[in-house]
Amino acid sequence: MNYKTKTISQVTKEDSRVAVIGKVLEVSDSHFILQDDATTTEVFSDIPAEKDKLVRVYCSVIQGQLKADLIQDLTGFDLTLFKKVEELYNKAGV
Repeated sequence: MNYKTKTISQVTKEDSRVAVIGKVLEVSDSHFILQDDATTTEVFSDIPAEKDKLVRVYCSVIQGQLKADLIQDLTGFDLTLFKKVEELYNKAGV
């Protein structure tokens, strides 16, 4: 299974598997709200998520909606450095 790393706003109905990074804003029994820099989205999940945590969520895209397959806790993760490295990779075409 390959998950393509995307921002929430880049996810389309044509995607099948994506990985998105963001902060968990709200949690309920069946879903949670995830926010990245500019966008929020609802992620359906059987996996418990913790409010206010920075996470990477590996998702299946089903009819344009995100279903969490795996939630990775990114506590202590340097998101600013990650974004700089990702930007360099994109500029280099890697």
